[in-house]
Order: sequence, then C-alpha cells, then structure tokens
Amino acid sequence: MFKETICFVSMLTGHHSCPNEKVIPVQNESRNGVVVYQTHAGVEDGYTHISGTVKKGFGPGEVSAANTHLDITATRNGKVIHAVATDFFPKTIPATRQGTPGRSRFAVKMGELPPDAKILVSVHREPLGACGFSAPGR
Repeated sequence: MFKETICFVSMLTGHHSCPNEKVIPVQNESRNGVVVYQTHAGVEDGYTHISGTVKKGFGPGEVSAANTHLDITATRNGKVIHAVATDFFPKTIPATRQGTPGRSRFAVKMGELPPDAKILVSVHREPLGACGFSAPGR
C-alpha cells in the first residue's frame, strides 16, 4: 500500500514537521543564474528522498539551463559516500509571473544514509550526460 508523508520545512528557521520520517539537513550551492531554492531530505522505508525547487537569479525573463544539472552528494567525515546527478524540470526556469517566482523541480532517491551524513545540492554547468556521477535511470 502506498504511504504518503507530507513534511513542512522552514527554509528560514530550519524547523520541520515530518511525521514518521527522519529529516536530514541539506546545504545548497547556487551558481550560473540558477538558485537552489528549497530542498528537503528525509529517510523513509529505507531510502533517502531528496527533493526541492530551483529558481532563477535576479533579472527579468527566463533562464535557459539546457547545459546545467544538479549534483547531489552525500558525505561522511569529508568523504563522498554517494553521489548522483539529476535534471530539474522544466529546464527553462519560468519567469516571475504576478509576483510569484517561476520554479523548476527535482527529486532523487538514494539508499539510506548514515545519521551523520551531510548532503550538498549544487548546480553544475555541464550536460547531464557528460557528468561523472550516475544519473537516475541510466
């Protein structure tokens, strides 16, 4: 049976409300006009689920990120223990409309990580196929 967990994480305070789930802190690294805006990582049913949104930096119009993807790395004691590359959708981050910033979304699933693992979501300006990290579904 499918079990849905809804979690609320405040990006300002870091406080969260997540029943039945262990939340893992995530560090974001933005660049090239793409801002990793909101992220969430939690462990449930033996998997680490990492998801979030990206938005464009300041300025008018849309941002085309055709040769840009996200690298998601999990480290422990300064060593990479798991890494995955993923796209966000849509690839062209929409412009702000009626005061609401346009956003694109991403989501990945990793195996369960140790409790002291740290997660970094960073923007990588290179086509996904050229990245050395494994991409989901490849």
